[in-house]
Amino acid sequence: NLFIDVSFIFLKLLQFPHRCSPECFKVENVTFSFLVANVSRLFPGRLSQCNIEPQGCAHLASALQENPSFLKYLDLSINPIRDEGAVQLSKKFNLSKLMNHCELTRLSCGGIGEALGLESSVLWELNLSNNPLSDKGFQLLCEGLKKSLIYLRTLNLSHCCLSDECCDELASGLASSDSRISELDLSGNELQDRGVKKLCVGLKSRSCTLTSLALRCCQLTSKSVTFLVAALKSNPQYLAELHLMGNSIEDSDVEGLLELIKNQKFALEMIE
Repeated sequence: NLFIDVSFIFLKLLQFPHRCSPECFKVENVTFSFLVANVSRLFPGRLSQCNIEPQGCAHLASALQENPSFLKYLDLSINPIRDEGAVQLSKKFNLSKLMNHCELTRLSCGGIGEALGLESSVLWELNLSNNPLSDKGFQLLCEGLKKSLIYLRTLNLSHCCLSDECCDELASGLASSDSRISELDLSGNELQDRGVKKLCVGLKSRSCTLTSLALRCCQLTSKSVTFLVAALKSNPQYLAELHLMGNSIEDSDVEGLLELIKNQKFALEMIE
């Protein structure tokens, strides 16, 4: 009985939204449309840790295409959707929050970049953390990201296997007059001091409105602190939080940043 099957799955989603099996996302499209519409109204966009696989993404994309108006937020984090699933979604749906820890690689970045570049795409938060995108994958994302800067507020690319090679593009984005990014997380990437030096070119720009920057575990030394202090002196009005834990930086190395906190001219309030 279709009604009983749908009701059972629906109740299961309500009671245990993080314990769903892949079978929950392999029902007919009409059934899945019902599930997505109702579950997402009660738990707006919460489909994280639901064991959704690539085949489930095809059904999800079709369901969202049929009834997209109610969903403004989509969280598919910690699902093994992989590149195949990401491509299915990016072709049919303008995601307003993307996926962290979804086993994505650079192969899915082209499709995601194209989706971000659509005129109808309004992206507020992009979280692709814990996916091995690499610098090549980031380059594929860039064209779409450039077109999303006017809306984008939060960008999380932590633990994405990036290096200093991506920092020129990031700096260019931060310095753009269209940029509205306020939170940037690049933790867990091998940026090193030369990457921070490149990034600071964007931070120096008066167009940069970044309020929070996370650079945890990025293989940095005291040289990066020197670059950051110089950048903040050029653009003191916005950056309030700076996260530097997990780097080869001693307490004595951050004295320059602590001086900025004491100075009311600077927005900087916290160093971690």
